[in-house]
Parts: sequence; C-alpha cells; structure tokens
Amino acid sequence: MSLQDTIEAPQDKSRLAAKPYHFSTRDLTPQHQFDAWRSFMASSIELSQPEGQDVGFAADLYAWDLGSLAFTEMAMPGDGAIRTFRHRKAPPTDHWCLVLPLSEAEHAMAITQPGRRLAPRRLSFRSIARPYAASGTDSHVISLFIPRDHFGEIANLLDATPHAIPDQGLGSILADFMLSVERQLPHISADNVPRLVDAILAMIRGCLVPTPDNLEMADVPLSAMLLERARQLIRRNIHAPDLNPDQLCRQLGVSRSRLYRLFENLGGVSSYIRRQRLLRAHVALSDVSQTRQIRQIAESLGFTDASAFTRAFSTEFGWSPGDVRAAALAGYRLSPFASPRVANAEADFNRLLIRLHA
Repeated sequence: MSLQDTIEAPQDKSRLAAKPYHFSTRDLTPQHQFDAWRSFMASSIELSQPEGQDVGFAADLYAWDLGSLAFTEMAMPGDGAIRTFRHRKAPPTDHWCLVLPLSEAEHAMAITQPGRRLAPRRLSFRSIARPYAASGTDSHVISLFIPRDHFGEIANLLDATPHAIPDQGLGSILADFMLSVERQLPHISADNVPRLVDAILAMIRGCLVPTPDNLEMADVPLSAMLLERARQLIRRNIHAPDLNPDQLCRQLGVSRSRLYRLFENLGGVSSYIRRQRLLRAHVALSDVSQTRQIRQIAESLGFTDASAFTRAFSTEFGWSPGDVRAAALAGYRLSPFASPRVANAEADFNRLLIRLHA
C-alpha cells in the first residue's frame, strides 16, 4: 500500500469519508521507521534525512477518501527529526496539493481553540508534477489532493499561484477552512460527502483565483468562514476600546458593505458587538468574586457613559446591572437568556435565536 492508493476514486459509496485509511510506523523498530515512511510516501515525494540522524521516525498518516478528493493528516516527530523532501521527477499523477504544516502546539490549539494562533500559518499550494524541494521538522501536516480535472479551465492560473500563500485575507480564510474540514471530517456521513467536496472546490476557486464568478460560487462557505472569523476577532478584542466595524474590515480584508451583509441576520455588526459586550458585562456582574464597581466593568467593555450603559443593559436583559449584582450577592443567578419582558413573544423568540449564535 502506498500514498497513491489512498487517492484513487472509490468503487462504492461505503468507502467515502466515514473511516480514514491509517498507516503507521509506530510498531516498527526505530531504525526501520523512516525507511517505511519513505517507502510509503514514494509515489509522490522523495524523502531523505541528514547523514547520521538516527532518532527513529514514529509517524502516522490518516487519509479520508472523498471520492474525487483526498484529505490527509500526518503526525510526525517534531524538533530533532529533520527531513528533506522533493517531488518525484516522473510522478504517476499530476494532482495539485494544498498543504498546511503546523507545530504540535499549533495543531493542538487549532483543534481545541479555533481562531487562536501561535504564529502565521504556512499554507502552500503546488502541483505534484512540478519541481519542488524543501525541508522541515513540522509535527502535523494536513493536505488536500486535488485532481487537475476539477479545474481544467483555470489550470494555468492555479499553476501560476505562488507556492507560499500569504496568511492574510483570502489565504488566511482558506487555512481556517482547511482546519475546519479536519475537525469535521470524522463526523461527516457518506451522504454529505458530495456537498463537502462542492464546498471545498468552491473555496479553492474563490480563494486562489478570486474572479467575480469564482467568488460568487464560493459565497456560502466563504461567508460562513468570514462570519466565524469576525466573531472570533470580536471575542478576542471585546475589551478593546477601538473595536468597531472599521477595525474588523481591516483585519478581515473585506469592505464595509460585505461586513454589514455578513451580520445582517444577526441584527447588524455594531449591534452584535454591543450585545457581546453586554453579555460579557452580565457574566462579570453575576460573578460574586468580582470586586470592580459596575462603572469599572462598563468602562472595561467600551461603555464610557454609565447611564447609557445602564439603559442599554436594561433594554437588552429586562433588568438593571444593579439587579444582576444584587441577585448574585443574594445567591441567585439571573440568566441573560431569560428576559421577563414578553410583551412581544415573536420579537423575544427572535432575539433568543440571535443570541444562540453568540
């Protein structure tokens, strides 16, 4: 069995996605591990180690068969296990490969704390059939193999794509999307694989060749990723006094009109930021260990006018900041999702649903 065998088209639907193919060198003796890994990868790359390096190479590869795509995750030794690789001169395929290497810490954070980063991501895109060589010590690498037939009409544009994709704008969104696919693949059913493939192909088109038509095709998955990144930015910067739509536009690399459309169904971007700040204030006021005054909590969340904060808080939750603090000190907890004002049941229900996105 080789890496090439993991990216052949499936013969039946039961092979799709549900359970990945797994190859491991961990059961081998350390002196034989790297040779086994090199043999397994030989269909696409030539691997070598520095002379005299003998630290073992306990590694795993998981490959998900998506029918016309293959998604792989590799776990390898990190620092101290340098390897050099180059594309074969006459490979059996000419697939493109989208590759995202991560350190062990970066990978753990990407899975457990989506949106947080230790360092810029190094997403790369290249054709297996074209010359390429590099070395590294990355402990985790996720890759997507894409047959050229998917993008025949824009193959020349994709071939001209720089190997290193900047970790900003659409490149950053594509890296986040790759990590999202990795997180969700173990839970994808065979019936949903075709839709996943369509979303992946649309994202590649929209992010690597962002023509108006390609961006339109990628609008749904791209908008979902942009909205999630915007939410993450808001959560991380909730105490920043300059958190506003202009700052989000700069960090996301989108226009104001695009940002407003993303938050249209959530009541608007400014309202969403204010709501998240009010929710954070509610949490702080419910914490009996908090010794800060109400005014100080409000100011830390961007509310410089105490009376305006009280009005906004009371309108949002149906009780005042002082009510929340008094209830907490008395041993009760007022839930921010249980407003007593039910004069307009439909409006309250819609507000509840909007809050559930927070």
